[in-house]
Amino acid sequence: MIKKLALAVATTMTLCSLSVSVLAKDNDVIALQKSCNGGDLENCYIVGTLYMDGDGVEKDAFSGVKLVEKACEGGVVDACSLLGEVYLTGKGVKANSNQASYYVTKACEGGDMYACAVLGSMHAKGLGVRRNLDNAATYFKKSCDGGEGFGCLLLGKLYEDGFGVNKNYATAKLLLDKSCALGNEEGCKNAKFLEEKQKKETK
Repeated sequence: MIKKLALAVATTMTLCSLSVSVLAKDNDVIALQKSCNGGDLENCYIVGTLYMDGDGVEKDAFSGVKLVEKACEGGVVDACSLLGEVYLTGKGVKANSNQASYYVTKACEGGDMYACAVLGSMHAKGLGVRRNLDNAATYFKKSCDGGEGFGCLLLGKLYEDGFGVNKNYATAKLLLDKSCALGNEEGCKNAKFLEEKQKKETK
């Protein structure tokens, strides 16, 4: 299960929901920069992502990350989500699991339920934080309760495998079904698999 959670962290983390590629075509970068300098933190986030991606400006990942960090510390949740991703994956910066956990935590606390699921995975793996399965389950539950199918999937797998919690197929099935209902395809697949597994074990 640890390997599955690690894979989820390494390959499926796409926290940032705001697309800025179109904004680069519709807005003047200089004007956005001035707005950022004037205290508009949303525009700090936008300009930062443009510099990180080299979208409409010369690519400058270092300056971009600094602007996004400014936005995150000012309360822009999407900025915190993005920083968690880049520090976890090493996109434009040196990978740093401690920094990743800091920003993913801020994103989760700010209401990004996908970030809460990722944070749970980090606690289960001991990535950037002390390994703690109770915390992992807590963050998965928070994510699931907040309507994030990925969190329901991961919590359901904990109950299916008895990983850090008492094994409970009934609870696992309910969680996987919820994940499926929330649009998570892996939740649908795992719910069906668990159903077949239960049938085999009761024969």
